Amino acid sequence: MPKEAGVYNKSIQSGKWFMISIISQRLINLVVFFVLARLLFPQDYGVITVVFTITNFLDSFLTPGFGAALLQKKENIDEHLNTVWTFELLKSILTAVVIFLAGNYIGRFFKLIPSQVLIIKLSGLLPILSSLGNIYQLKFFKELEYKKIFFRDVSGQLAYTVVSTVVALFVSPTAWALFIGYLASYFVSAITTYVLYPVFPRISTRFSSLKSLFGYGKWVYGQNILDFFTVSIDKIFVGRLLDPTGLGFYSRAKDLPSTITAPIGGLLNRVGFSAYVKVQDRLDKIQEGFLKSLDIMLLVSIPFSLLLLFEGGSIVHVLLGSKWMGIVVPLKIFSTTNIFVGLMGVVSPIFNAIGKPDINFKIKMVQLIISPPIFYFAIKFLNLRGAAIASLAVSLLLFILTIVRARSILKLDKKKFYPSVVSVLGASLGTSIVALPAHFFFHKFLSNYVIFIWVVVLGLIYLVLLFLIGKKFSSGPYHTVRSIINELGWSKFTNKIPWFRKKKKIVATIEARMTSSRLPGKVLMPLAGRPSLERLIERLKRSKYVDVIVVATTVNKADDPIVSLAERLGINYFRGSESDVLGRVLGAARSVQADIIVEVTGDCPLVDHDLVDQGIKEFFINDVDYSANIIPVSYPIGFDVQVFPVQVLAEVDKLTNDPLDRVHVSYYIYNHPERYRLHSWTAKDDYYWPELRVTLDEKGDYLLLNEIFERLLPINNDFTAMEVIQLLKNNPKLLELNQYVKQKDALQG
Repeated sequence: MPKEAGVYNKSIQSGKWFMISIISQRLINLVVFFVLARLLFPQDYGVITVVFTITNFLDSFLTPGFGAALLQKKENIDEHLNTVWTFELLKSILTAVVIFLAGNYIGRFFKLIPSQVLIIKLSGLLPILSSLGNIYQLKFFKELEYKKIFFRDVSGQLAYTVVSTVVALFVSPTAWALFIGYLASYFVSAITTYVLYPVFPRISTRFSSLKSLFGYGKWVYGQNILDFFTVSIDKIFVGRLLDPTGLGFYSRAKDLPSTITAPIGGLLNRVGFSAYVKVQDRLDKIQEGFLKSLDIMLLVSIPFSLLLLFEGGSIVHVLLGSKWMGIVVPLKIFSTTNIFVGLMGVVSPIFNAIGKPDINFKIKMVQLIISPPIFYFAIKFLNLRGAAIASLAVSLLLFILTIVRARSILKLDKKKFYPSVVSVLGASLGTSIVALPAHFFFHKFLSNYVIFIWVVVLGLIYLVLLFLIGKKFSSGPYHTVRSIINELGWSKFTNKIPWFRKKKKIVATIEARMTSSRLPGKVLMPLAGRPSLERLIERLKRSKYVDVIVVATTVNKADDPIVSLAERLGINYFRGSESDVLGRVLGAARSVQADIIVEVTGDCPLVDHDLVDQGIKEFFINDVDYSANIIPVSYPIGFDVQVFPVQVLAEVDKLTNDPLDRVHVSYYIYNHPERYRLHSWTAKDDYYWPELRVTLDEKGDYLLLNEIFERLLPINNDFTAMEVIQLLKNNPKLLELNQYVKQKDALQG
């Protein structure tokens, strides 16, 4: 695989597993919530919210960001792992002791009853179980091995599902069911890390060695503390000013809108951070990654938020029941907040990855300053609804600040955002136009269950509109989705869907001239009675996918016979510069409005239409800028196939005037993998014979080719490359005809 595909491909492949992990957990968690919500009460979820608020509070204060610092380091991190693991274990024990001793005070602060206070006291077991996990799992994140993280996380989620459900059904339908389920989840996840990486850490008290990590980690440490307050300060105010029931409503209303966007945000944060670190010195790659991340987030967040805004009440009634209707209004408010939070999540990993975590730190500091007064007065005057409105206001202000800081770093032209914004807003507007007239009718005459089905239909309408609009642009959500699908290897399935197909005009260009320096007039020399170029054309015509053939010859009078042959055969031709072959091929392609070029040279009369068709399929399936079977050479020379878009060659035409690039059409493309996405497909089994020459450069080549045509044509008028290979393997003396010929370099004619 070309080196330029490395980080992007690995990010997508690892992101696939991270996404599968998060979505699996979210789906499992949702199903469990829908089940347990019928058995438990909002106050039980309020208690669990307090549990994680307290454990996260102490974890933030006692974690100096060593893990993030290790991930950011490019060199080997093994020397620090045992010490970091020991530190984390001691920290978790201290956390548990503090929580147990402060349990009564915490209970009074959040207005909990005695049985709920005991849960708080024991909640310190959660960080202990987490710290007992294998520290070597950091390597999974560093090397983007999210498949292993998937198994770790899903195993824990399944343990939570089984244990919490069993306890709620048969033991205690209270917050204890949730708490015991989480204990099981943390325990199973810790065990799984050792199964996935069977190396056991050792106690190491070389804490002085961690000083080298603190330079980067201090910002992450500060950011972690701020993260806690910025994420939890609203819950602290709700829990204190309202009660566990209000906190349960609030936490669920805040979490449900992120059901879809949180997996996306988590993917962009974790995988994006690791990927950005690897290209942190390349602004163009960071810009590309940002725009693709923006596409993904907009694609999901806006329609899902609109869905909750219009149909949140019906969804809650159908899935949760009447006792949860108190979350409907805050749920709709959070649906808007979710958009701003998601977009900020696209930017924040860039700041960390390029070594500027202080930007995130300062933004969080602003949030910490403005949040307390906004939440306090909003909750005092508007209760639960006020808390949701306060969250929206804070998120909007921070979003504006984040965008201002990001602009100075990303340096993106406004036009770069048009495909993303127009595609998503256009599809959302179109869907809303369909939805709004039906909204009042459905709610007046139909049941919530029918409305639920209508919501699914609206989702499908949105996707259709998104792809129809997106195909009008050269970038944006549609193309990002296609790119990701290609990297995941799913193109063979999606290419069967009409939305993903677009008929491209595929043109085979044949470079031909009479003034070859080594064998003048070679393209019209007879092979079994017909000109070599005619043999090539008749074989190329059999391709299933080539729409048009164009002979790209020169303006020289010596090439008039080539034009005469093309006219006799009814084949398009184009005349251009003899020395500027690139310009000549580009002109030939443009003369017939080509979208895709299949480059064929006139010295390859044995071109195999099956290999040409394979090359075209490889190009479309892999969604690349250049697909060929010549890098490295694996097929016999003479069965070359190169496929690339006209727009790529047009770009190259503007970028280079180097004689080597102008003579050898695709040379610039495959020598700039940092700019173009390359794909190489190689010969298998008997096709592999890179030393064999069946191309036309010298007299010996001609004698061999003529012999091949005269022997195989009587047997099969449409003989294949494999038949040529078998003929030469069975008759090795034929190879002596051109054994003295050496392959020409790019500048030879």
